[in-house]
This record gives sequence, C-alpha cells and structure tokens, in this order.
Amino acid sequence: MSTAANQTGAMQRPRRAPEAAVIMAVLAWAVGPIFVSSLSVSLPTIVFWRQLIWLPVLFVLAHTLGDGFTRHHLAISWKPGVFFALSTALGFGSFQQTTIANATLIGSLTPAVLLFVAPRILGEKITAQRVVYSLVSFVGVVAVVVGAESAGGSSEHGLLGDAMALGNMLIWTVYFIVAKQARDEGTNTWSFLTGICLTNVVLATPWALIASDDLLAPTPRDWLLLVLMMLIPGTTGHYLMTWAQRYLDTTVSSLITLLGPVLSTALAFFFLEQGISVVQVLGGAVVLLGLGGVILSTSAARTTKSDTVGTADPLLNSNPYADVAQLVEHHLAKVRVAGSNPVVRSKRISFVHIASMSASSWVTIKQGIARLQNSSLSSVRKSARVRRSSEVSGSSSSITRGASTKARANATR
Repeated sequence: MSTAANQTGAMQRPRRAPEAAVIMAVLAWAVGPIFVSSLSVSLPTIVFWRQLIWLPVLFVLAHTLGDGFTRHHLAISWKPGVFFALSTALGFGSFQQTTIANATLIGSLTPAVLLFVAPRILGEKITAQRVVYSLVSFVGVVAVVVGAESAGGSSEHGLLGDAMALGNMLIWTVYFIVAKQARDEGTNTWSFLTGICLTNVVLATPWALIASDDLLAPTPRDWLLLVLMMLIPGTTGHYLMTWAQRYLDTTVSSLITLLGPVLSTALAFFFLEQGISVVQVLGGAVVLLGLGGVILSTSAARTTKSDTVGTADPLLNSNPYADVAQLVEHHLAKVRVAGSNPVVRSKRISFVHIASMSASSWVTIKQGIARLQNSSLSSVRKSARVRRSSEVSGSSSSITRGASTKARANATR
C-alpha cells in the first residue's frame, strides 16, 4: 500500500514541479531590474562582468551536477547563446533608459507572440481557455504600466528605453523557442547554460573593450550587486526556467512570466522610489488572477491526460520493441553527451544516474517481456485450438470413412 502511495506521489510531483520552478524563476528575475538600475557603471561593463563571473560558476556546476561540458554541448548551445546575449544587452539597457514598469511590461509581451508562433513552430496546442486567461493577464499588465504614468513615472520615461525593451522582447521570444528545442533533445541544464554563458563572454568581451570607459571602475557596491545578479537572477532564475522548459509548453512558461512586471514594479516602488498608483495595484491583482487560471487549466489538462493513459492496460497500448529501442537510444545519447572516451564517459555518470537508468531499464524491459509473454501465450493458445479442431475434424472423417467401408462390406455380402 505504501509503495503504491509513493508511486502516486512520484507521479504527482513532476506535474506540479515545472510550474513551481517557473514561478520561482520569475521571482528571481524580478530583482534583476533593481540591481541593474542601482549600478553606477556603463552597460557594456555590466554585461561583461556579469557574464565573466558567471562562467566559472556554471563550469563547476556542469562538471559536478551536470554532464560536464564538451564540444557537443557548445554545438547545441551557441546559437541560443547568441540570442541570449543580445537579449541581455537590450534588457539591461532598457532598465537604465526607462521606468522599470515600462521595461518589464514591454519585455513581457513574449507570450502574445508565442501564442501565434508556438503552434506552427513547436506544434503546441493552444486551448481557448489559455487564450482567455492570457488576455486577462495582458489587461492587468497594461493597467500596471498605465498606472505607472499616472503615478509620476513619465519623467523617467524614455523612448530609447522602450525601443530597447521591444527589441529585447522579440529576441527573447526567439531564444525561448530555440532553447525549448534544445532542451527537448535532453541536453543537461547546467551544461546548456555553460555553453550559453561562454558564448555571451565571447561576444561581450570585444564590445566592452571598445565601448566601455569604466571597465575597471566598479565600486565595492557595484561588485556586490554584480555577484547578486549572478547568483539570483542568473544562476537560480535561469536554471529553474531552463529546467522547466523541457516539461512545459513555451506558451505556459512564458505566460507565467507576466508575473514579473508586477513584482519588479513593486520592488521599484520600495527600493528605487518609483511611484505606484491604485491602478497598478488593481492591475497586479488581475495579472495574478489570469496566471492562476493558466496554471490551474494546465495542471488539470495534464492530470486528465495522465489519468486517461493510466486507466488503459500498458501491455495492450505500446510496442515493447519500440520502448526498449527508445530507452537504449536515450541512454546512448546520455553517453554521447559525456564525452568521446568510453572510459571517461562511464566515470562521469554518477551512481545516482546509473541507479536511475538501471531502474528505468528494468521496468521497461519487464513490461516488454510481459507483453511478449502475453503475445506468445495467445499464439500458443490459438495454435492449440487449431490443432484440437484439426484432430476433431480428423476423428470425424475417420469415423465417417470407417462407417462407409463397413456399409459397403455388408452390401457385398
């Protein structure tokens, strides 16, 4: 009984974990604009040091918690890394050139683009319920930015900052899609982020050397803010979002990010003394209402799908050969990611990974054997029925022939 309960809990946790991870990522990202606006150095300097101090941290995490970092990981992550670098530069710039409310609002319009793009590019199904809840959230976000103008934020408003926020939104949408495609291939999160960060450092270094005049001028306070940016929005936020992208539709995860403008605006009010109005408060409540609907509808849809599949007999619904082949291919992909040397690859896979792969292999193989046994048993039973029918038919024919022969003999006498 306890085993069944544990299995049920294990099935329920993954359904809720991705949504929780995205919410935690948005909470971590919400403080990013506050850190950027509080720095006293130029934009190229911020981007350069933010990425440079992040790289060794990710490299260590990739080798201790991930699959290491090889050319294979770089080949997968460098293209998303280019879009990530452009988005970072434009996003950080918008935080310095316009109000936090405007920058985060325009940057959060990614879900609107994905609602139209995701079905065609990623094959994701967009339900009417999700569209309605997203429209509710958009109304709330618009109320937040309109309230910022009435609260006295217009003096800090800049057209250049709004344009940078718009560019950030468009490039971030592309990054969301290509990162989702890369994660769907099973790339480890830490290894993937390491490749992205390495690409960012390569691109940010020449820009900083050419355009920055304060590259060596950060104050102790600036260094503290840069480290916090690396740890909270960078390491924590991007890890949670990148991990969740493998298990959630891009439309769902991006819709949850609409919570970001509400949180950033509230933080700007407390720490940067940017005004906040009643309209912004009401808009924030509407955003939360819409996001709650998105999360609940997504969880309900996933639960219904899981329950429907769970009520069917898996031995009757799948191909054992395909399951085993898929499992072997998955494990071979894990080994290919680890490196080119078979000995090194085996050493890089932790005991936990080996145990989990062995357990999943054993379960799948047992199911395949059970299906084969059932199929073989059905064939044996069918053959036995055919033989019995043949024997009965043969016996009847023999009796008939014997009776006919006896009748002819009697007639001859």
